Amino acid sequence: MASGFALVDLGKLSEPVNTLIEKVSDAVGGLCKPWQIRRIAKAEAAAHLIQVETHIQSDEVRQRALARLAEEEAAKQTNMEAVVLKSIPHVSDAANPSGMQKDWIVNFFDKVRLISDDEMQETWARVLAGEANSPGEYSKRTVNFLASMDKKDAQSFQALCSFVWVYEASEKREFWPVVFDFGNKIYTSNGVDFELLAHLESIGLVKIGQGFSREDPEDNVTSRIMYGAQALEFSFCDLEGHQIHVGEVLLTSVGEQLAKVCSPQEIEGFYEYSKAKWELEGVKFKG
Repeated sequence: MASGFALVDLGKLSEPVNTLIEKVSDAVGGLCKPWQIRRIAKAEAAAHLIQVETHIQSDEVRQRALARLAEEEAAKQTNMEAVVLKSIPHVSDAANPSGMQKDWIVNFFDKVRLISDDEMQETWARVLAGEANSPGEYSKRTVNFLASMDKKDAQSFQALCSFVWVYEASEKREFWPVVFDFGNKIYTSNGVDFELLAHLESIGLVKIGQGFSREDPEDNVTSRIMYGAQALEFSFCDLEGHQIHVGEVLLTSVGEQLAKVCSPQEIEGFYEYSKAKWELEGVKFKG
């Protein structure tokens, strides 16, 4: 990967982004101060090498160990810088990075320094930006869980998220994986079957059941569910028991948080399929 902050004019970044960079730098030891426009990875690795060499006798084995240490630290630094850079486009103008907890940041970068895969870095970057936008959005438990996921786990979860509807009412926002029938071709032809769902359940991202429903305790006059840019509006007051059937899969709290940072592909025909299933169950949509 090309240099991180050497390629960015940090002076032109928004105030929330600069605050995020300063906050991160303070927490993890000068990661990327806005006024440090140099390759910190190389500088810190070299400084560490000099410091260690003053305390031990140099020989061939120790030299190789020092070289390895310098390379490892440079790689970790590069990974951390890459995630910060990738987070920048996702930081909103109304972000509040000053509210981020130092312990959360330290824990986050303790995990992210080992993430070198480009796609996984993008996921971590979205989590960092999401926490900067709304401190407290992502628990340390979710961060630790993400660190335990391999790329295949992430791809499996993203496949499921292609069938997620987003429920919006008042200030409420929930993610509903709508899986009415594990064996239906619309799911299986797009990589989602019982085996995949069982695996996601085993690692703690979803729950599988005989049929789940969701409700709105406030009984809002109008509720909205979104699939991509397409919306359906209805009222819980018009539904039996004031509940809507959402299928056989629910997200856990960790799954709910990670669904926010997914960028799934919309499945052709799924909007129409879902709408038709709900209408068969008596849901009357507005408009």
